[in-house]
Amino acid sequence: MVSSEFEGKSLLEQHRMVNTTLQEELQSGVHALALKTMTPERWSAQSGSSNFTTPNCLGGSKK
Repeated sequence: MVSSEFEGKSLLEQHRMVNTTLQEELQSGVHALALKTMTPERWSAQSGSSNFTTPNCLGGSKK
């Protein structure tokens, strides 16, 4: 997620902003949410690439 609202905020603060925005959706049974947040400046510096990979889903209760 890219937003100028993230300027001057720590990574934790950025994730809290997103979680607050998605609070209702997260309470409705979302099991997990992986976030990659950055400012437009950082996004541009990476040439629009996030290099973001997530772990394989284990099916919720599976380990």
